[in-house]
Amino acid sequence: MIDGSKALGSDIAITERERLDGTLSTENHRLATLLLRTRGYVGLRNALPIEFVARLRLAFSDVLQECLRRRDSSNITPREVEGAVFWERKYRLRIFPKLVAPFSDPILIANSFVSPILETLLGHDYCCKFVSSDTCMKGAILQSPHRDIEFYNGQPPQGYFVNVPLMECGLHNGPLEVWPGGSHLWDAQLFERYQMAPFVQDDRNGPIEDFVERFNSEKVVLSPGTILVRDPGMWHRGTPNPTEEPRTMLTMGMFRRSYSFDYGDPFYNLNKDSFNALDQRVKKRFEYAFHWNSLLYWRQKARKRFRRSNDTRQRVS
Repeated sequence: MIDGSKALGSDIAITERERLDGTLSTENHRLATLLLRTRGYVGLRNALPIEFVARLRLAFSDVLQECLRRRDSSNITPREVEGAVFWERKYRLRIFPKLVAPFSDPILIANSFVSPILETLLGHDYCCKFVSSDTCMKGAILQSPHRDIEFYNGQPPQGYFVNVPLMECGLHNGPLEVWPGGSHLWDAQLFERYQMAPFVQDDRNGPIEDFVERFNSEKVVLSPGTILVRDPGMWHRGTPNPTEEPRTMLTMGMFRRSYSFDYGDPFYNLNKDSFNALDQRVKKRFEYAFHWNSLLYWRQKARKRFRRSNDTRQRVS
């Protein structure tokens, strides 16, 4: 394997003209959309003001400290604390902050550079399933290469993850490793034939690890202000963070309105009151979870009842 450990040299840099206009140029919109659809990711540099990222980091620091205070070895299922819902698996925290300022700001969830790209690929009515964090702490293992969504099997991608680094996410503190260039488009047929399942994250998966060693990977270096948009079907893994400081990126899951994604829950981030308080641009992405005439509304309700019932059975047993 050739290890392309580097910053995203093929990032698209937002120009001063684009910042003033609040939108990508026709050329950059076309390029970003093509890269995301065919390569599996695209980075947009200077898509967020550094001052706003600093506000996010400060607000998230308070939430993180509360999660660290309340963590324990059994915290592998969702737990609600002040300001968030979280769980931990092998020194990787998944934190779902409540969507109040600054986490509810349209510049984050309905970013004017990112939203048109997603609308082109997912439709104008795409929805946000969750706002979470990828927080990697000292002690985290090298994950197995995996994809975060089922195989598409000839269908177009069903969603995209939007990553926002709250700090320098570099080679020194557990960067994301990716296998770009089409891995998201591989179908299930041969993997199922040879009983290879690329969905294991926090344990070893020998056949898959041996397989991807034959392909080039890149370790993604992200600086504050950059937004990374990636296909959850693109094979990737988290790497260890040897530093004492937790490394955090926010992760937003954006999906086609017709697709039900299992991971996360909009109710970790929102309740009816906080939904009603959202800016209309953000509310548009979550309305499926709060309007009774939405099919996904009923799917969410059914999944919530199932989780509650399952949690009760586990406590009884």
